[in-house]
Amino acid sequence: MRCAFIFLIALLFVSQALSAKTAGRVAHAGGPLCNPGTEFTCVDGYLCVLREYVCDGEQDCYDNSDELYCSRKK
Repeated sequence: MRCAFIFLIALLFVSQALSAKTAGRVAHAGGPLCNPGTEFTCVDGYLCVLREYVCDGEQDCYDNSDELYCSRKK
């Protein structure tokens, strides 16, 4: 029982850390709804990423398409 509790607490911390990483970076899910003027549509079509975070050296799309074909990192 104690191990299960520790596991759940660890899982909570990991999920909060991941949420903090993506807060403000991923605009929303639903590729067709991306604003082409301000957002990049991930190749998998699942997420929209603010254009300022494309080629910044950090993976924002699950498929890493926001970091592919970058001539240089910011």
